Amino acid sequence: MSTNKSNFKLLYLLRHAKSSWADHSMSDFERPLNKRGIQQASQIAAILASKEPRPQVIISSPANRAFSTAKTMAVALGSDKSKIGSDKRIYEANIQTLMYLIQELDDDLESVMLVGHNPGFSHLVNTLSRQKVAPLPTCSLIQLRLDINQWSELEAECAELLSADAPKREDQ
Repeated sequence: MSTNKSNFKLLYLLRHAKSSWADHSMSDFERPLNKRGIQQASQIAAILASKEPRPQVIISSPANRAFSTAKTMAVALGSDKSKIGSDKRIYEANIQTLMYLIQELDDDLESVMLVGHNPGFSHLVNTLSRQKVAPLPTCSLIQLRLDINQWSELEAECAELLSADAPKREDQ
């Protein structure tokens, strides 16, 4: 058990990278990243690797596009891809489900990353943060400082938006 507890928690929220719609026989859950999505994930992984503190754990939606994005982040952080957590509640989650999932986190964790989907993630940022954001584009990385000691204390407007990063488009 950690004895050096901070007076805040750090939450990273990452919307999955761009996915492919090429195969219409695939379910939404199975859709892979497309070429642009793979590039987006690499760009954001480099940004994530420069942030401190780094996420201690990554928990992803099990949807293919989200889990593939999470694996790219794990590699950039030097983490074992097999240790990425998966929680099916993140897929198609509403704000209440996401908040409940966060409130259940182990208090020994100071910094956590969730990888998932819109509109849930955009709504979550705008509920938790005193600063508001527009709907998150694909592969947007949000860093929130939560003014809580325990994850169970999570509530509306308890967070400060530390950073919001999105991949550069090829035409930029």
